[in-house]
Amino acid sequence: MLRKNCTLIFTTLLLCACAESDVQSSAQSASGSASQSVVETFKMVTTQNGDCPTPQIWIGEKPDMITLDKIRDETPWTYRVYQKGDMITMDYVATRINLVTDESGIVTDIHCG
Repeated sequence: MLRKNCTLIFTTLLLCACAESDVQSSAQSASGSASQSVVETFKMVTTQNGDCPTPQIWIGEKPDMITLDKIRDETPWTYRVYQKGDMITMDYVATRINLVTDESGIVTDIHCG
């Protein structure tokens, strides 16, 4: 019974982790300069206070993979995108930016952890 429950929990977590990576890639045609300005904003926020940046520019927008990859590659921050109500791990990662989306992929909340 315990093994069956553990398997069920693991499978559920695995499926949820896969769902997090369902970020809109349609914006890959976005210009590099727009992505760079977002990355520069992250760097500026980081150097000013050292806290996890939560730029509000994504509220009401769909995050694009080009910008998210630049942030991951050029700053100490990682990111996680998930839909409100999704099951996620509760581990706290101080350098992780959480982008919470609605059903259509629009960011409704940004927080660290």
